[in-house]
Amino acid sequence: MIYETTETFYNDNINNFKKFEKIICDTFDLDDETSSRTVKRILVSSISKRTKICLFNKLFIFISFLFIIPLFLYLVIMLLLSSRTIKKTLTYDVVFDCWGENKELNKLYFERFYSVLNNILKKSKVAIFEPNLRKKKSKTISSYYNLEEIHKRSMVSKFIFIRIFKYFTKYIYTIINISIKSNINFVIIFIKILRQYLIHQLNTQNIKCVKYLISAGDNYYTPLMYYIYKKNGVKKIFLIQNGLRTEEFESSFYISCDLYFSLNMQMKNNYIGLKAYDKINYIGSLRLYNSINDIRFTNENYDIVFIEQIAENETLHNKNNSLYPLMENYFLALQYLSNFSSKYKNIKIIYRAKRKEYNENCSTFLQRRNDIIASSNIILDEEIHNNSYESILDSKIVVYSHSTMGLESISLSKKVLCCNFGKFDFLLSNNNEIGVIVDEDYELYENKLLYLLENNEITNIYFDGKRKTYGELSKKPYKIILECMEIK
Repeated sequence: MIYETTETFYNDNINNFKKFEKIICDTFDLDDETSSRTVKRILVSSISKRTKICLFNKLFIFISFLFIIPLFLYLVIMLLLSSRTIKKTLTYDVVFDCWGENKELNKLYFERFYSVLNNILKKSKVAIFEPNLRKKKSKTISSYYNLEEIHKRSMVSKFIFIRIFKYFTKYIYTIINISIKSNINFVIIFIKILRQYLIHQLNTQNIKCVKYLISAGDNYYTPLMYYIYKKNGVKKIFLIQNGLRTEEFESSFYISCDLYFSLNMQMKNNYIGLKAYDKINYIGSLRLYNSINDIRFTNENYDIVFIEQIAENETLHNKNNSLYPLMENYFLALQYLSNFSSKYKNIKIIYRAKRKEYNENCSTFLQRRNDIIASSNIILDEEIHNNSYESILDSKIVVYSHSTMGLESISLSKKVLCCNFGKFDFLLSNNNEIGVIVDEDYELYENKLLYLLENNEITNIYFDGKRKTYGELSKKPYKIILECMEIK
């Protein structure tokens, strides 16, 4: 477990980390808990060996000392250019946070997670927050939904740079010293924290008061981000889980918030270091809840549906990429289904595509996918159904690799076959069960599908148990969220 390994490494080097965290607390005015959790989150990518910048490489530690002079000059320049005071003027009841890199993507997120809540909160003062935008020319969400938009500032206050400059010059020798002695690159960790700190300050320093910030971009709410947002006037941060939290994504660790709305009842079994660990409310999938209202197909016209999970070329060409093992798992599951379809041509099988159009970065994925489907008796579903939920409801069995829709299918009272050949901890199970296969054994795969196609009491009892464990389809997710707020 990466989380446990991170905690062990931290504890084994506790004296060095505590010395460094004292510097971090002084420099950025943080509390002990925030500094500790922030450092641990940064450690994760190096401990899991999924980053190009290794924090434990002695040569790179010495090379990183060369960054100190440019950093010193940067702080001097910012001291000269920064404003003396920042006016705090923004006051809202609710702010919705869209975390995409462009307006079009954020419009999709808003529709998926926030639009119903926005309609309910029409009497409240509501705004939209888009802190990660890179493309700024596209039409704004605020114009679609008649919302005010929070804009980030271009400069941090002079007081902040004075403090950073003061403690940076005071402690730089200590940072270098403990880096050499511990073989941990505290110089780079310091630079990473500085960058994050300034970004979060720019995003929120003109906020006077926000009663509730609601975000479905849950896995990028770092301890440092949480602390700065709260310090700058955000009273409560509510996060909505948008997908499975897994060790394959480093950003799944040390998520920080005041209240967490989870996808499934088993949330507490995941080792993610969640700050609101004792404040988790189950609401299920908002995307599922919003989608089933317009479903047309419920008659089970197909026997099996395979749910697509897309990956870009960079993932499929790089064995060190965190998603590479998942996609190998995915294509093996699809290849087995292709073999099954060729043998049992009377069984109606569809492959539910996520998109009608794919960008150039998906060329390898499309080639592998299309080659497998072309040699099978599987029907490509790009237009048969309006969305994936329709294809799920229109089928008897859902076969999937690592899609969140696998658990959502269980909530919809569907039988599933979770293909977990990599024995990933975050999936339905890492043991062979009625609804799970972990052995790379086509014959076993075939027998499991044939068994699931039968209508028997043992299978029904099994999936009834899974629904009780992971949660029935929530009938009132928005009511649950509103009951946690003082706004009515």
